[in-house]
Amino acid sequence: DHWAQYISLTGVSRTTMQEQSFSMEKLQVEFDQLFLRAVLHVLKAKRYKIIP
Repeated sequence: DHWAQYISLTGVSRTTMQEQSFSMEKLQVEFDQLFLRAVLHVLKAKRYKIIP
């Protein structure tokens, strides 16, 4: 796994890893919300016949 190799090579501390994990969780939540909004826009556009 590339992430494990990066951690072992750079010597990232556990605290930094926890901070990065938290950042990755926040990023995943942001991406999920963006994806949901995009899907809802597409469905709304189809309902109003904007998309053929």
